[in-house]
Amino acid sequence: MSDSYGFGEFYDSLYTDGKTIDLYQPFVTFLVSIFTNNYLYLFTIFGLVFGYFYANNLYLIVEQIRNYRVGLIGIVLILYLAFIIHIGDGINGVRMWTAAHVFILGVISTTIKKNRLSFMWVLLAPLFHFSLIMPALFFLIFKYTKKYFNIKFVYIFFILSFMSTGLSIEVLRNMTESFLPDVFQEKTNSYVSEAVEERIGKTNQIADPLPKIILYYTSNLFLLFLSTFVFLKRKSLQRIEKELFVFGMSMYSLFNLLSHIPSLGRYLSIASFLIVTACTIHYFKHQYSLRFKRLFYFLLPLGSAVIIIKIRFFLEYPSIWLIIGNPILVMIGGNEVGFYR
Repeated sequence: MSDSYGFGEFYDSLYTDGKTIDLYQPFVTFLVSIFTNNYLYLFTIFGLVFGYFYANNLYLIVEQIRNYRVGLIGIVLILYLAFIIHIGDGINGVRMWTAAHVFILGVISTTIKKNRLSFMWVLLAPLFHFSLIMPALFFLIFKYTKKYFNIKFVYIFFILSFMSTGLSIEVLRNMTESFLPDVFQEKTNSYVSEAVEERIGKTNQIADPLPKIILYYTSNLFLLFLSTFVFLKRKSLQRIEKELFVFGMSMYSLFNLLSHIPSLGRYLSIASFLIVTACTIHYFKHQYSLRFKRLFYFLLPLGSAVIIIKIRFFLEYPSIWLIIGNPILVMIGGNEVGFYR
């Protein structure tokens, strides 16, 4: 066993002052430490687990559209989906983004297959990252009250959420102190404490890099136009598309109001994935309507721009061995020279 991470460290990482209540990352780190202290093997396991859920989510979507013509718009939609939460994110933020794809798998498979066992993934997502308990509870509420979610009101709320300044951190801080158990208090303070509020104010005074600004506004426009096009054809939405579309917009609206708080904006990527999934399935089934297809041509430059910028950010994670090597060679003697040093 590695001297750097034993069972004592594993136990302490779970139960020291409630700072860590996720199980996945400490547990995998502990298991790998039994055999080696080489971080390459640890991240190989992380990559395999993330890849399993990532691939399964894309496969479920492809399975729904495989009998339809692809075309240029279809390629852009599929690539857009693939890069919303990609493997670079999954390795860089292994807990959050693996949990995100676990949650997405639960939502999509539950919606498509109507299998109660699939809901297990929604419940397991908080074990990968505790904050997924909020989307999990929201999906549980939606699952049993979805008949009350009127698509018109949800869409209006979705649009208005982009115009709102959101809830103040002080309100959220009071809510968490009043309703959450003590075991969650220290963790939630890392999101809504006064120190965090002060840090937000200082951060907002610093200009963001241009590519991130372009990505932010372009992806928002893409999502708004895509959702609007599908909303206009809402009468032709089938059960799977409608449920994913309504839940995705509801979740996006909720967390869009909270997105100014550090880390909570990450939920928007999960909601975006669900919205684009619903819209992609709907597009493939109705692309033979020329009027409907022409609407989507407006999305090509926006979608392509987002994909290009996402690829640029993705290339910050792997080394040049992604192109010239393979996993075995990297394990034996690969270096860490990245595309962007």
